[in-house]
Amino acid sequence: MGVKELAQHNERRQRNWQTNRAYFLGRNPWLESREPRKEPDNRIAIPFAKMAVEDMAGYSAMPGYRTVEIDNVRTDGPDMSDEYVQRVREAEANNDSERLTSELYTEALTQGYAYELFWFADGEVNFARVPSNEIEIVYDGGLRPEPIEAWRFYDRNNGSPNKAVKFTAFDMTEYRRDGSSWTVGDTIPHPFGMVPVTEYCIGASKLPFFESEKGIIDAQDKLISSSVNEVDRFNAVMALFPFQVSKEFVEKLRQMNVIDDLEQYERWPEYLEKSLQNIEAFYANLADRLERLFHKSIKVPDFSDENFVGNASGVALSYKLLGLEFKAAQIDTYFDMGTKRRYKLIGRGINAGAREYPLDDYEVSCYNRRNLPVDEQKMVQIAQSLLGIVSRETLLRILPQSIVQDVEREIERLDDEPSMTLGDSDDTPPAELA
Repeated sequence: MGVKELAQHNERRQRNWQTNRAYFLGRNPWLESREPRKEPDNRIAIPFAKMAVEDMAGYSAMPGYRTVEIDNVRTDGPDMSDEYVQRVREAEANNDSERLTSELYTEALTQGYAYELFWFADGEVNFARVPSNEIEIVYDGGLRPEPIEAWRFYDRNNGSPNKAVKFTAFDMTEYRRDGSSWTVGDTIPHPFGMVPVTEYCIGASKLPFFESEKGIIDAQDKLISSSVNEVDRFNAVMALFPFQVSKEFVEKLRQMNVIDDLEQYERWPEYLEKSLQNIEAFYANLADRLERLFHKSIKVPDFSDENFVGNASGVALSYKLLGLEFKAAQIDTYFDMGTKRRYKLIGRGINAGAREYPLDDYEVSCYNRRNLPVDEQKMVQIAQSLLGIVSRETLLRILPQSIVQDVEREIERLDDEPSMTLGDSDDTPPAELA
């Protein structure tokens, strides 16, 4: 596909992108697109999609909860792992990778995919999130498709992009639109040796986290809007006819032709003596049912529900979070593929410098922890009970992050200090106090 066809495809994708973003921002595109109706015409959107995305991101992708370890698996020759890992950590820090990962995770939940763009400048590797509506990737025809090109379309005018950049494995080419045609600009080489765009997905379908629940969200928003309309109509009736509904009042309305064919009713029309008692209960029950169905379907519990937490033990709470954990683990499988590609690109960028490292000798492992309340005293007791059974690194990973922020750094500090085990203490008083 050429630049013109890809630009048109990108424009067609904007509608889905805008729809998903609207749901995340707490607006309902279906509700907003309805034709205006007779007043009252309330349109109230409940931000279910936003709450689900934020809860899942807070559970799985807060800064510090998705970490990467890099190990040198070489069995012979000089060990350069410390130097290489240090270079990688510097690239992480310079690009604020923890915050960036959290942003990518949130966008991937909202759209089904998110993108990260790499470039090389002043001897440093740089990478940043690119809005997912700007990227188009062209894959090869293999059973395991690999990107052969990535396009960025931006500088939009009424949804149509005016600028584009094509990225291949070795260079980038600029394009500019003039009317209906595109003109080719400069081609600039880059050192990565692979398409410098990373795609992060949350599933094979590349659909939003809340895609299957959109129908429930629409039904809930329609119900809430209708219920508020009923309240407004009731208030309007009460304001117009406070305590005036009587036989004489009905007769006057008939004579004034305010309401025709009143004789067909055995009694005064109900909407003029309206009671919301039964309607209110019906709306409330249906709204609660839809809300429960939403949480059951998307697997994200209502953390504000007293029935969810209550006085449940840690084990009982874990069972309640089992569905959420299944969903998070599924997302991890796909999202971590993007994370590993990030570190391939970082390594390629580092090797563009003065020294080249054997990248095949390094193995990248992703560790995904969950952001849950921690009983710190219990975790310390568990670590103490395992002393002498498991390694120091395993013990330190058991401890909460509030106690040990950086396991590798903590191990280095332990190596620099005199030998001491958990629970040891020196009760011998100083000589001057003996």
